[in-house]
Amino acid sequence: MFEKKKVWKIPPKKVPSDSCVVTIDNQECPLHKGESVWIIPVQSMRHYAALMRIRNLVADTSDSASVGDLCAEIAERIVDWDWTGLDSKKLPKPYQNGRLIESLTSEEVAWLIDVIQGESKEERKNASAPSERKS
Repeated sequence: MFEKKKVWKIPPKKVPSDSCVVTIDNQECPLHKGESVWIIPVQSMRHYAALMRIRNLVADTSDSASVGDLCAEIAERIVDWDWTGLDSKKLPKPYQNGRLIESLTSEEVAWLIDVIQGESKEERKNASAPSERKS
């Protein structure tokens, strides 16, 4: 459940995590079905630059930015979640917890990056689906 004790100037956006999957033996495993993340839906230039570095990190291993620094940037945008781990126990809160983000699978981190940029699979589907009009 979203952490209500903090007061945010911009209300965090709830994003369902059903489309966050990890592929094992060519099978998609929806690790976070029925769970959600809450993100700050605005982006500073620092966060934007960090996300671009994360996207390029795999392609360019000479990047001087550390994975820890980049995961810390992600943790600044994810203010809460109700995610559980592989053992079905609740995960610690992600806000300002870059070490926790580092412990996730690469597919989970990639999904979080997409969500932070407003590009979850659900949102892409909604954007590409023709609108239904009643005449």
